[in-house]
Amino acid sequence: MKKVIVILLVLAAVAFGLEKMKSQDFKSTLSDKYGLPLDDGTYKVTFKFYDSSKDGILLDEEVKIVKCKDGLCLAELKSLQKLAKEGYDIVWIGIKTDNIPETSFRIKKYLDKQLN
Repeated sequence: MKKVIVILLVLAAVAFGLEKMKSQDFKSTLSDKYGLPLDDGTYKVTFKFYDSSKDGILLDEEVKIVKCKDGLCLAELKSLQKLAKEGYDIVWIGIKTDNIPETSFRIKKYLDKQLN
């Protein structure tokens, strides 16, 4: 019984210690052209927002300087709030990092209506 309580307390501490992401935050693993995670550092990243997973219309574009650790980056994207206000429920995000071409795939992002 004591083990169960200790485990629950540890899990609760971890859960409360996690940084709460805002709905306009975007977290992703960035990789090089070979699919390997980028080295730790700072990168210029262009986020392109489309209305579909392939082809489609470019809705917006946002450039950010982001820090990456183990390939993982977090960026606050104002475009997500703007697109939610314009009535979009879903956008598809293409990512271009420094001199690496835009990804051949897009990431589906559901927009939070509370951003309106």
